[in-house]
Amino acid sequence: VVEWRLQFVAIQKADELRPEIPLGQTYLLTRGPLPEPGFVYVVVPASAVIRFEGLPALKEFTVQGTIRSTTTKYLPTPVLELVGVVEEPAP
Repeated sequence: VVEWRLQFVAIQKADELRPEIPLGQTYLLTRGPLPEPGFVYVVVPASAVIRFEGLPALKEFTVQGTIRSTTTKYLPTPVLELVGVVEEPAP
């Protein structure tokens, strides 16, 4: 389990271009882990999606998660399975 500071970009649904995430699974597109300039896909269970809906882009928060994949098939983007939110995004 890792603890990463991330910057929210958007809520997405997995498609065929992200085979590391089950098709149709909700994930967060985030920047990070901060201060790194890259991106991280955070797989979110259905019960936690509401926590991120309506969140404005670029809000920072800290999560704990399990690394599902260090890269995706097409991009050098890690995939993190959300375990919990350590620091909630500020309103």
